[in-house]
Amino acid sequence: MGVSIRVGATSNRVTSVKPKINHDAYGVVGSGGIGKVYSGNMSGTGYSLSGSKKYTGLVAYSATWVEVTVNHTGGTFVLSY
Repeated sequence: MGVSIRVGATSNRVTSVKPKINHDAYGVVGSGGIGKVYSGNMSGTGYSLSGSKKYTGLVAYSATWVEVTVNHTGGTFVLSY
């Protein structure tokens, strides 16, 4: 799994941004079973995240999603996509 993202903010009310990439992979486990072969994430600090993680397995399906936590002068919210 490899990622490189950059998050931008156009408001001076934003105090910090923390991106996080989540990844789950499903496939063959054990002697013929089906299940999750990998579940992991990578977190960044500031406005960018770049890196990679290696895993091995016979993957049939995978899902990757991003969460960005935004702290601002009025509170905190999380964007997921």
